[in-house]
Amino acid sequence: MSVSSIYLAVEWQPFLENAQRPDIETQLDDAQENEEAWIRSFPFGKQADEYLFESRNALSRFDDWFRAVRRQIPAAPGGAVESFRAVFLGFGLMHDDDTLELKPINRLAGPDGEWLIAAMSPEDVRLLRDQAAAINRRELDTWFDAALARKQCDLMKSGESAVVWLDALQAGLDNVVNKHEGVIFGMA
Repeated sequence: MSVSSIYLAVEWQPFLENAQRPDIETQLDDAQENEEAWIRSFPFGKQADEYLFESRNALSRFDDWFRAVRRQIPAAPGGAVESFRAVFLGFGLMHDDDTLELKPINRLAGPDGEWLIAAMSPEDVRLLRDQAAAINRRELDTWFDAALARKQCDLMKSGESAVVWLDALQAGLDNVVNKHEGVIFGMA
């Protein structure tokens, strides 16, 4: 069975008004189904390989590969690779190295929730967007090319793939920041 990742952009106040309800997931599902104006799919950039972002299995395969090559090829502390990891970890796209858990910003639901995991306030989204924007794409591309030369990853053709994924995420974050929205994350 394939697990899908769910990323939604939300107007923050309507989300907060519903966030404490025991049926929040049903409310979110209904709002999406009814195409209510305060909730929409996260707008990953057009260059995104949506499969990577939507498929938890693809993200897990990439995450496993990334953890393995990070042990083999050192990256500069605070450099592009570690910043890439921090942005993807913060957005819920990667697992924590030590616990192998998802640790997105502001975890919400515990194991009782059916799909809702975390929410990012408009301020959290802006901070993550700023962090993504500051990443040196050339350094990122170079490191991923070296990593792929050492160990292939079926989801990437070259280091440019990492840059494309980062740009797709940043484009979505830019869009959400410009609309002063938050983001919610879940899996189904």
